[in-house]
Order: sequence, then structure tokens, then C-alpha cells
Amino acid sequence: MELKNFQQKVANLEFKLQKGIGLLNTTVEWKSPLWKNDSEAYLKEDTKITIYPKSGNCRCIDFEIHLKALTDRLSIGGSDDEKGYSGFSVRLKLPADVTFSGANGLIEPVNTAIEAGNSMNINGAFLNGGERGGVVIWSDPSNPAPSNSWILRKAASMQYVCCKLRKKAYYSSSNADCKADR
Repeated sequence: MELKNFQQKVANLEFKLQKGIGLLNTTVEWKSPLWKNDSEAYLKEDTKITIYPKSGNCRCIDFEIHLKALTDRLSIGGSDDEKGYSGFSVRLKLPADVTFSGANGLIEPVNTAIEAGNSMNINGAFLNGGERGGVVIWSDPSNPAPSNSWILRKAASMQYVCCKLRKKAYYSSSNADCKADR
């Protein structure tokens, strides 16, 4: 999918280290030549990324994304088709042996969204030398509902959590070490 007719201007970028925790804060203004001839932003995005110290084989990274419409003529939603692409997405270089599991066990990706609970374990030979590792994405219960729809792909694509504006992602080389309770 090609994105056209918009620009993102980074209005603020700040990184600081506090007690071993990395804090990255950004403010991005979204503009378009189709909206007031690129003279005003139509959306403001505030993002806070918290990078926690590694603990065992796990590193937790918390993404908090706030989108604010700067006009009453803007609506935010997924694609207008059966897939409904929207929300937080993760682009990973997926190994050939990738597997997905949710609240009820293993999941086989299909063309449309899958109901699978508020977490997704993406596992496979992610590590050096083909060692198994993975990524667990956990949807914070305070997110807008529904927070259990996932669009999953086994190759050359992103993994989407549908209709979410705030996500927590946990990265681990051994998913058993990660806890979705931060």
C-alpha cells in the first residue's frame, strides 16, 4: 500500500536516560497538500517509548501513542475492506518457521482479522544461528475496545493489532521469561 499526500513533521524529539530506563518522547505534526495547502497540521501525534533494562532474556518496550485530531473533519479508522487494517503494527523480519499463538493456543494466519485475546506470541528462529526467540505483543486493557483482533502474516508484511491506539510490546529471546503484567 502506497501512502500519498501527507507529510510528517517532527516538532519535538527528546531522549533521556533515567535510572537505566530509556525514555523517547516525540511530537509529530501530520500535514497534507490536500488540507489547507499544507499550511496547518490536521493531526498531532504524541508518542512515548519507554525502554526498560534487559532482565534475563527479556527486554520490555512500552509504546504509548496518542493521536489528536486538529479538525472536526478528521476520522481515524481502519481500511474500508474485509481486512480492516488499522492500529498499532509491528514490522519484523520473520523466520521461515514463524508461529503465532494467542489466548487459545496456536493460530494460523488468514486474510482477515483473527480474534485471539489481548496478546500475541510470535515465535521462531529469530536469533543468531537459527536459535528460537520471539516477540510478545500485549494490548493494555485500558485500550479502546476491541483489543483482541489481530491481522497476521507469515511473510513480507506487518503484524497488526486492529483499532488500537496504545500498545505494549515485549521483546524476548525466550518468551517464557516475559510477563504481560507490566
